[in-house]
Amino acid sequence: MKLSTKLTQEDVQDLLNDFRSELRKLKVKSDHIRFQIRALENYSKDLKEGKVSQPGPGRPRKESKKKAPRKPYPLSDWDKLILESIKKEGKVLINPEIYERVKPKAKEVGIFTTDAKARAKLNQCLIKLANRRNDLVKVKYKGRGFAYAMPEWMDGRKLKKEYKR
Repeated sequence: MKLSTKLTQEDVQDLLNDFRSELRKLKVKSDHIRFQIRALENYSKDLKEGKVSQPGPGRPRKESKKKAPRKPYPLSDWDKLILESIKKEGKVLINPEIYERVKPKAKEVGIFTTDAKARAKLNQCLIKLANRRNDLVKVKYKGRGFAYAMPEWMDGRKLKKEYKR
C-alpha cells in the first residue's frame, strides 16, 4: 500500500482505528461462522446416528375471522347489454362482435355517446364482468385477445362443444 506523504498524525491514527475496527468485525464474523459449521457438523452426525427426532406439528394456527362476502354491485346498463347479447347469440363472442351487437341497443337506450367512448366502456365492462365479477369467462381462441362465454357454458375449464365458434 502506498502511503501519501500528506497524511497528518491524526489521519494516520484514524486509519489505524478504522483498520483495527474492521479486523475486530472480521474476527467476530469468523468466530460466528466457525460456530455454525460446528453446529451443522454435530447435527449431521446426529442425523446419521438417528438421534434427531422429526419436529411435531407445531403450534396450532390462529383461526382467522372470515369476512362475509361483499354484496356485488348491481349491473350497469352496459353490463346488461353485453350479457344479453352473448346469451342471445348462444356462442362465444370476441370484443368486435360484442361491440357490433351492443352498439345499436346502446343507441336505443340512450347510453351511447361516441364511438371511442363506447369502445372504452365496453372494454371496461368486459374486464369487470370477466375478472372481478365472474359473470363471464375468458376463452382462448385463434387470434388476438379472448372470446367471452357464459360460465354455464363451461365444462370444468373447457368450453362445451355446442358453444364453440
